[in-house]
Amino acid sequence: MGQTSTKLAVMATLVLQNASAVYGNPYDTGAHLKARLLSQANVPVAGVEVLFLVDGVVVGSKSTDADGNAQLDYKLPDTMASGPHVLVAKLAPTSLTAPAATANLDVVKQQTALFFQTFQPQPFEVKDGKFVFQVFPNLTGKGGNPPKKAQLRVRFNGVEKTIDSAATANFDMLPKDYGKTSHVEIDFDGDAHYLPTSAQSQNIVIMTPQSALPDFQMGVMATSTTPLQLGQSVDILVSLSSGAGAFKAMPGVKVGAWGTNIDVPGGAQIDFGHATTDNTGRAYIHYTHNLPVPLGSYKLQSYMVFNGQNNSSTHTPLFGGDFKNASGAVQIAATPVDIVVTAPAMAKPGTAVDIHVQLLRKSDHQPAPGAIEIDGPSDAGGNFMLVSGPTDAQGHAHLSLPVGAHLEAGQANYTVHAHAAVGIGNAYGSIEAKKFSLELGPLR
Repeated sequence: MGQTSTKLAVMATLVLQNASAVYGNPYDTGAHLKARLLSQANVPVAGVEVLFLVDGVVVGSKSTDADGNAQLDYKLPDTMASGPHVLVAKLAPTSLTAPAATANLDVVKQQTALFFQTFQPQPFEVKDGKFVFQVFPNLTGKGGNPPKKAQLRVRFNGVEKTIDSAATANFDMLPKDYGKTSHVEIDFDGDAHYLPTSAQSQNIVIMTPQSALPDFQMGVMATSTTPLQLGQSVDILVSLSSGAGAFKAMPGVKVGAWGTNIDVPGGAQIDFGHATTDNTGRAYIHYTHNLPVPLGSYKLQSYMVFNGQNNSSTHTPLFGGDFKNASGAVQIAATPVDIVVTAPAMAKPGTAVDIHVQLLRKSDHQPAPGAIEIDGPSDAGGNFMLVSGPTDAQGHAHLSLPVGAHLEAGQANYTVHAHAAVGIGNAYGSIEAKKFSLELGPLR
């Protein structure tokens, strides 16, 4: 009678760690699964294949290394819901035998961020003869990827729409809404994989679309032929009318004027400001020249203002002819100034003294705004610019002049340079200078 040989399995222990993963994070590899195989003598066993199962389905396998560890990076499928899942590790068929090990796999919902944009500054598209205001949502996960097929709610002036996170929300605009403040709000309630976000909202002033404006005619002129020096003013008249054929005055519309320098290459520009048209369709803009702009003639142009935005610019002067005449341009002239300096008679080295300077136009002895620099002796030797600053609207500047600590006693000479604009260079107006002196020594 023959004998049957029976091979006895060698018992071992399989240990499985709990695991967790954030759904949809592209910067993660997913869940990191780890099991360890030990012999009955508690010695790591290498070279044995370990199967990993999630919710009863094999998701991969790895062989144990010299430390008995089998490790698998498990990428979560798109269909996997957040929450707890059953994780199992067991040995592939081998001479070893070990009970299957069970642990938890926790899939966590990903945090989300939500914001939106509107098509600015002209948030309209014409579709089927209607003006459409568009809202562009942007929903992202913490890892940076957009949630798949997430549903967002978008509300515009009380009208609500539900859209996919990758879609655009379109809302029909009514003429009564132009120029008024509209309210846009968007939120995300979350889903099986992503956490909800707080609602995002914004108040937006909708500008009038260009094609919704009536036919109109604008004109602009300067009411004075006198070239402006710093501190002087001029009134600029803008007219506005509308209609086909016989134009009618357009009252209550904000209009503005600006100019481009036609005497200097590159064409510096001035925005002269804006005003609202009266019942005759006219608006007078009072402009006071105190800007650091190059000298020359500024060709006038006019525009309408919608909700803080300059629109419908026109280059038509109120009266035709050469733009350099007073009807079509504002001229900026050089500003010769007198410098009035008030300073103490004496100063102590190593201190600072208060200097008061005022700039006055030579033409009429009225205040001229500008900028001041004071040069004088310094501890470094030689004359250097010691202090500078702009004047106020009345041409006043109060400066603290440092007196070198190592200057010798006696008379020290200083020079005030006045730039008849906040800028350097003859293109900005006359540059004047005036000297004054301080007696240096101990103060009594």
